[in-house]
Amino acid sequence: MHSSIFQLSDRPISEGNILCSGYFYDNSSDFADYIGDEYEGEDRAVKIKWLAEEFPDIFDIDGEVLIYKGLGNFLKEWVEKIQEIANGLTEGNILNDMNLYRMKSITERTHHSLNSRFFIEDWNGYAGDCADFISWLATLGVGTRIYVGAVIDYHF
Repeated sequence: MHSSIFQLSDRPISEGNILCSGYFYDNSSDFADYIGDEYEGEDRAVKIKWLAEEFPDIFDIDGEVLIYKGLGNFLKEWVEKIQEIANGLTEGNILNDMNLYRMKSITERTHHSLNSRFFIEDWNGYAGDCADFISWLATLGVGTRIYVGAVIDYHF
């Protein structure tokens, strides 16, 4: 399956600091079978719009800049989903591969089940999962402008 790596920052990203796919081959690409090309033009705009629409309560969008509106009910909903899965676990089924996968997935990808990765300037230094992305957002103030650098295809 394909997904995207988003390079994000709460400050404008200079042209010289926009990552390319080669960066991820050399640094922490264990999440991917292969790293594809950078999205450009309309394809890039579509991916950024998709990210904003995936989190409509968290972001507004202004061109290619995300405007942070706060986490709202996101954390509450995430916790509820984790609890729902955890309540279904028993001594008899905890070792079932699917149950272990579901717990790992909900903690890393959140209840949105995003396979997208997030390289966040001055935060993680690698392509982190959705949980890492949400942790970063929690440090930002409402109204923070989030700038998008590279948007890169990857296969997992």
